[in-house]
Amino acid sequence: MKLNIEELVTQEKALALLFDRWNPAAETETVPLDEAVGRVLAEDQFAKYTLPVVRAAMMDSVALRSADFAAGTPDASGWTRGIEYELADMGDDFDDRFDAAMPVEDVVFQPDGAIRIAAGVTVKPGEGIRQAGSTVRAGELLLRKGCRLVPTDLCVLGTGGILEIPVFRRPVVAIIPTGSELIPLGEIPRRGQNLDSNSLMLKHMNGYLKFFDRFKEQGPDCTYSQLTALCGVYLYSAMRDWALEAKKIILEKEVDPQ
Repeated sequence: MKLNIEELVTQEKALALLFDRWNPAAETETVPLDEAVGRVLAEDQFAKYTLPVVRAAMMDSVALRSADFAAGTPDASGWTRGIEYELADMGDDFDDRFDAAMPVEDVVFQPDGAIRIAAGVTVKPGEGIRQAGSTVRAGELLLRKGCRLVPTDLCVLGTGGILEIPVFRRPVVAIIPTGSELIPLGEIPRRGQNLDSNSLMLKHMNGYLKFFDRFKEQGPDCTYSQLTALCGVYLYSAMRDWALEAKKIILEKEVDPQ
């Protein structure tokens, strides 16, 4: 296709034309939860478990019966642990005989196991308790497809029992420097040669190049290939081979099709 200078378009329009004609299929893979930060969810994720499984203490508490407070703060000097009260750390379950939880700060523990409750403390049914499923319920939507995962998302997924995460496979970008004068970094340039430093720059510009906007949601991995003196059939052959692996090929300079 012959290039007509008078028909040049803006970068935005050029990208729109490109993606109107080229829409590669999104490939997916499954990764462990611990390796999923920065990846993009390929499917909606739903909780497998309900938490708390049953009601649990909202804080470090003394679990007790709210009925014992019906007439005001009770005299607990004769109470015995396991009968009139029980200790429950934050998130802990406790015996079903108790229907409320009081902060431990409201209690003084006696050497004989009895407790003294601070004056004026009242307790109502369900007070200080997190109900079953108050954190998450089985089948509840946790995260939607297309979400780029951050550390807090891993916590959400783990809480819901999700340990294997379906994510979009990161596209591979092949960078092909085409100038016959280019030599790899580290070699000593001679007359007529130039060091290929642009490829290194492009490799690490993920998320910065406007050209990568379609890909940065998936975090492209850039594959670097030092190919020199490419023209005509050699360039075609190289690009054909790279196309088998790469989702996008970036040529660093214009190549004369002749």
